[in-house]
Amino acid sequence: MNLVSIEDVKSGMILARDVINDLGIIFMSAGSEINSASIASLKKLDIDFVYVEEADQAAAPSVDEHITMEQAYTRLMNLYKSIYANVGLGKSLNLDQLKRETLPLFKKITEDNNVLNSLRRVGVHDSYSYIHSVNVAILAMIIGKWLNLKTHIQEDLAIAGFLHDIGKTNIPLDILDKPGELTVSEFEKIKEHPIHGYRILQISTGVTNEIMEAVKHHHERIDGSGYPDGLRDREISLYAKILAVADVFDAITANKSYRSKISVYAAARVLKTESFNKLEPKVTEVFLKNISRFYVGNKVKLNTGEIGEVILLNKTDVTRPLIKIGEMYFDLSTNYKLEIVDVVG
Repeated sequence: MNLVSIEDVKSGMILARDVINDLGIIFMSAGSEINSASIASLKKLDIDFVYVEEADQAAAPSVDEHITMEQAYTRLMNLYKSIYANVGLGKSLNLDQLKRETLPLFKKITEDNNVLNSLRRVGVHDSYSYIHSVNVAILAMIIGKWLNLKTHIQEDLAIAGFLHDIGKTNIPLDILDKPGELTVSEFEKIKEHPIHGYRILQISTGVTNEIMEAVKHHHERIDGSGYPDGLRDREISLYAKILAVADVFDAITANKSYRSKISVYAAARVLKTESFNKLEPKVTEVFLKNISRFYVGNKVKLNTGEIGEVILLNKTDVTRPLIKIGEMYFDLSTNYKLEIVDVVG
């Protein structure tokens, strides 16, 4: 890594450290390729020096093998904030650059053998919209892996998830930041964000049709009740169906201003119910079977206030496992008075 005067920076060099403007927004991220336009912009920001990779390091950005999951997650969060701010200012996206910056981080996170538990414990406190986009990207990539899809498809799913709500940059802030539930007219405005996102990606470089369609259709449902186009079943791409599952799961397990999050077990019940007519059954089934294995051995809080431990999963209904409370065992598949309300450890 070398510190270079802005007057000596050349097109093709790779940034080694983020360039942050006076507002705290990352103007250019580490791993970005510098071009003539970015050099001019850096000069306008009165940036005198930047760190660039040495020639033998510049071929491909990598992630420090010792970086923690939380550090990788925070870096993705900052990248998303920068992208969101820049798109809001009317700047277009460069997908090749975005992939170079994000994919090593996504791969680092998804290689965690306990990724879902780790994801739940990441101590990042920020806007729900930012957290949600990073989470959906991670979940979509994991689902692609569980479906044994090719690596490049898993990567596309991560990028599509990362950008699935980018169209919200065109939605008024008073609606996006409203602390309570939306009115009907406000929700109609929110429902325009997939179209806005699609149009943003249309004028960006390096974006595939599959990613654009996934962003546009992640709110479509197989019974035709979704939006914006009211597509049904086979009219919806696999990418969009995977994003839908990731989007719904993260949305209902997150804390929001007008309601508290629900447990992963309650969320699993929602997904299972919606797999009959809303969400793609195969995708939902693979997702539920795989997430369930992360919660064996976890401490859970029940609707009685008691704390129990998940001992064994019920293969026919992963949302109602065998629980141990003290020295007593309770099979939730037959004991419907007990409900898991949260995972606590």
